[in-house]
Amino acid sequence: MKKKILLFIVLVSFITTKTQSQILVAAAGKLINSGDILFTNEVNTAEKKKEVASLKSFSLDQSVYGTIYLNKKINNHSAFSESGGVLSTWVYIKSKDGKQVSFKITLKPEDGEKKSYCFEIIPAKPSLDNETHRELAVFFGQFSAGVYPMTFYIGEETGINGKAEVDLTKGIGSFQQLKDEQERLDKIKAEEDAKRAAEAEKKRKEEEAKRAAALKIFQSSKDAVKVAVKNKCQNPGTIYYETGDAYTSTSFTLNGGDQSNYIICRPGNKIYLGNELIHTVAASSNNKVIDFCPPKTDAQIKQEEFEKGMLGISFDVKNSCSQSLYYLVEEGGSTLNTSLNGNTQTGHQFKKKGTKVWLSNDKHQKVSLIFEVTSYSQYGTMVILCK
Repeated sequence: MKKKILLFIVLVSFITTKTQSQILVAAAGKLINSGDILFTNEVNTAEKKKEVASLKSFSLDQSVYGTIYLNKKINNHSAFSESGGVLSTWVYIKSKDGKQVSFKITLKPEDGEKKSYCFEIIPAKPSLDNETHRELAVFFGQFSAGVYPMTFYIGEETGINGKAEVDLTKGIGSFQQLKDEQERLDKIKAEEDAKRAAEAEKKRKEEEAKRAAALKIFQSSKDAVKVAVKNKCQNPGTIYYETGDAYTSTSFTLNGGDQSNYIICRPGNKIYLGNELIHTVAASSNNKVIDFCPPKTDAQIKQEEFEKGMLGISFDVKNSCSQSLYYLVEEGGSTLNTSLNGNTQTGHQFKKKGTKVWLSNDKHQKVSLIFEVTSYSQYGTMVILCK
């Protein structure tokens, strides 16, 4: 009986210790990854949050400041970022029904060494020139008279946060003027945008009418002829019919072997392949098909040399895992067996078509094919051994 009692005590002790350990770890994680925001009507200089008489509710006719309290220096917290010597973060205000607004706060470099920081949330005198003030006015202006619980947070809602009720029973106070002003500015902008859109549409229609009129005159000319072009080669080519008028000139691309429709031209018009003149239109050009052959691109030439075995490629092999891995490079009748340390990479030069990279084991046995050289376009490929 004594043994059973002793065993029960040991088990209870183990469970209790384990539970306490989990609670401590969870608590430590919360302290490390989060923080508190406390609210005051004046600038708060208290270094310890227990010394702060935090507001639980406030209206918009008074100054409101938020103070961040962390368990680590601001510089070491992921919610804050530094760019060009400027330390900053974003503050979010979210209502229970999901409405949200955000504004940026900028800290001095020396503030990064602190574990607390006081910033303004509601100014005593909102300014029409301050964009943040105007955005706050629009945000609070969405709510009817009443008291609204809101969450104030930095980074993420479960991170550095604080909760307070915003009392809007008497409206949004001096923010009302800013709300009205922002609505006025938004209306002006909407009107200006609509005006610009209408002007752009009017100009488009005018250009369309001019083009249609020019085409009608051009195509009804007594000396008009019809000329088509055909791509006799396999490379795509861009053709330009130059008439001396932007409204009647045209360009298009034809793939290898394709022929265009017959296009109306006039004697003296010129047909170009890129920058190369391939035909000057004459009365005798009517119903003719002008053949052309686009030159090979540099990529095509290299691919042909690659196919003939005259040109190879280089590629890199990377091991993204922490442990060493074996692989082999098989080219023709030769095989290179090698290995690569974790988180390193190496290069392989001038490998021809058909070269294969296999993941292998320590006995140089093939495990799986991870890369095969099939095209010159693979030049510079990164072959990943471990993802």
